[in-house]
Amino acid sequence: KRDHRHPSDASNTGAGSGANGSISLTTVAANASIFAAINNNAGDATAGTGFTLVTTTNSNWYEDVEYQLDAGAAGAKTVAFVHSSGSWAISAVSIKVAGGGGGGGDGGVVSRLVGHIIARTYRPRPYGPGRPR
Repeated sequence: KRDHRHPSDASNTGAGSGANGSISLTTVAANASIFAAINNNAGDATAGTGFTLVTTTNSNWYEDVEYQLDAGAAGAKTVAFVHSSGSWAISAVSIKVAGGGGGGGDGGVVSRLVGHIIARTYRPRPYGPGRPR
Protein backbone atom coordinates (compact mmCIF):
# COMPACT_ATOMS: atom_id res chain seq x y z
CA LYS A 1 0.00 0.00 0.00
CA ARG A 2 1.35 3.44 -0.94
CA ASP A 3 1.19 6.55 1.26
CA HIS A 4 -1.40 8.63 -0.64
CA ARG A 5 -1.06 11.71 1.56
CA HIS A 6 2.74 12.01 1.34
CA PRO A 7 3.89 9.58 -1.33
CA SER A 8 7.09 11.28 -2.49
CA ASP A 9 10.26 9.94 -0.89
CA ALA A 10 13.03 11.59 -2.94
CA SER A 11 13.63 13.05 -6.39
CA ASN A 12 16.48 14.15 -8.63
CA THR A 13 17.14 15.33 -12.18
CA GLY A 14 20.18 15.51 -14.38
CA ALA A 15 21.22 16.22 -17.95
CA GLY A 16 24.22 15.50 -20.08
CA SER A 17 25.49 14.13 -23.34
CA GLY A 18 26.91 10.79 -24.38
CA ALA A 19 25.58 7.26 -24.25
CA ASN A 20 23.77 5.61 -21.35
CA GLY A 21 22.69 8.53 -19.18
CA SER A 22 22.36 8.03 -15.44
CA ILE A 23 21.68 9.98 -12.26
CA SER A 24 21.86 9.18 -8.56
CA LEU A 25 18.74 9.05 -6.39
CA THR A 26 19.04 8.65 -2.62
CA THR A 27 15.93 7.03 -1.21
CA VAL A 28 15.01 7.76 2.40
CA ALA A 29 12.46 4.98 2.89
CA ALA A 30 13.20 1.28 2.53
CA ASN A 31 11.34 -0.62 -0.21
CA ALA A 32 10.44 2.58 -2.10
CA SER A 33 9.33 2.38 -5.73
CA ILE A 34 11.36 4.39 -8.25
CA PHE A 35 9.93 5.92 -11.42
CA ALA A 36 12.15 7.67 -13.96
CA ALA A 37 11.88 9.27 -17.37
CA ILE A 38 14.49 10.15 -19.97
CA ASN A 39 14.24 12.58 -22.84
CA ASN A 40 16.99 12.27 -25.44
CA ASN A 41 17.77 12.93 -29.08
CA ALA A 42 19.63 9.67 -29.78
CA GLY A 43 16.78 7.22 -30.26
CA ASP A 44 14.76 4.93 -28.05
CA ALA A 45 16.29 3.97 -24.73
CA THR A 46 15.94 0.70 -22.89
CA ALA A 47 15.63 0.24 -19.14
CA GLY A 48 18.70 0.25 -16.94
CA THR A 49 19.70 -2.68 -14.72
CA GLY A 50 16.91 -3.67 -12.32
CA PHE A 51 14.29 -1.48 -14.02
CA THR A 52 11.34 -2.25 -16.31
CA LEU A 53 10.54 -0.10 -19.37
CA VAL A 54 6.99 1.29 -19.33
CA THR A 55 6.53 3.28 -22.51
CA THR A 56 8.27 4.66 -25.56
CA THR A 57 7.18 7.76 -27.47
CA ASN A 58 8.85 8.87 -30.68
CA SER A 59 8.85 12.50 -31.79
CA ASN A 60 11.67 14.96 -32.43
CA TRP A 61 12.99 13.72 -29.09
CA TYR A 62 12.60 10.27 -27.60
CA GLU A 63 10.87 9.87 -24.23
CA ASP A 64 11.06 6.64 -22.26
CA VAL A 65 9.90 5.73 -18.74
CA GLU A 66 11.15 2.99 -16.42
CA TYR A 67 10.27 1.79 -12.93
CA GLN A 68 11.52 -0.42 -10.12
CA LEU A 69 8.75 -1.41 -7.69
CA ASP A 70 10.99 -2.35 -4.75
CA ALA A 71 14.33 -0.56 -4.53
CA GLY A 72 15.30 -2.45 -1.35
CA ALA A 73 17.21 -0.75 1.47
CA ALA A 74 17.21 3.04 1.70
CA GLY A 75 20.24 4.79 0.25
CA ALA A 76 21.93 5.83 -2.98
CA LYS A 77 20.56 4.23 -6.16
CA THR A 78 21.71 4.56 -9.76
CA VAL A 79 18.91 5.38 -12.19
CA ALA A 80 20.16 4.63 -15.69
CA PHE A 81 18.95 4.17 -19.24
CA VAL A 82 20.74 2.43 -22.11
CA HIS A 83 20.80 4.55 -25.29
CA SER A 84 23.03 5.78 -28.10
CA SER A 85 25.25 8.83 -27.73
CA GLY A 86 23.40 12.16 -27.70
CA SER A 87 21.95 14.81 -25.41
CA TRP A 88 19.73 13.52 -22.60
CA ALA A 89 17.88 14.52 -19.43
CA ILE A 90 16.58 12.23 -16.70
CA SER A 91 14.05 12.89 -13.93
CA ALA A 92 13.41 10.37 -11.18
CA VAL A 93 11.22 10.13 -8.09
CA SER A 94 10.83 7.49 -5.40
CA ILE A 95 7.49 6.70 -3.77
CA LYS A 96 7.52 5.38 -0.21
CA VAL A 97 5.47 2.47 1.06
CA ALA A 98 2.78 3.40 3.60
CA GLY A 99 2.77 1.83 7.03
CA GLY A 100 0.31 -0.98 7.68
CA GLY A 101 -1.08 -3.40 5.17
CA GLY A 102 -4.09 -4.14 3.06
CA GLY A 103 -5.79 -1.72 0.78
CA GLY A 104 -6.75 -1.80 -2.82
CA GLY A 105 -5.41 -0.04 -5.89
CA ASP A 106 -3.36 3.11 -5.89
CA GLY A 107 -6.25 5.36 -6.92
CA GLY A 108 -4.38 6.37 -10.09
CA VAL A 109 -1.45 7.87 -8.14
CA VAL A 110 1.16 5.92 -10.10
CA SER A 111 -0.23 6.75 -13.54
CA ARG A 112 -0.56 10.45 -12.62
CA LEU A 113 2.99 10.41 -11.28
CA VAL A 114 4.43 8.86 -14.44
CA GLY A 115 2.58 11.46 -16.52
CA HIS A 116 4.00 14.21 -14.30
CA ILE A 117 7.53 12.84 -14.69
CA ILE A 118 7.19 12.80 -18.47
CA ALA A 119 5.73 16.31 -18.53
CA ARG A 120 8.57 17.71 -16.38
CA THR A 121 11.48 15.93 -18.04
CA TYR A 122 13.93 18.28 -19.66
CA ARG A 123 12.24 21.63 -20.10
CA PRO A 124 12.92 23.69 -22.12
CA ARG A 125 13.89 21.53 -25.06
CA PRO A 126 16.85 22.75 -27.07
CA TYR A 127 15.21 21.67 -30.33
CA GLY A 128 11.63 22.04 -31.46
CA PRO A 129 9.29 24.14 -33.54
CA GLY A 130 11.02 27.34 -34.56
CA ARG A 131 14.40 26.18 -33.24
CA PRO A 132 17.14 25.02 -35.59
CA ARG A 133 18.72 21.60 -35.21
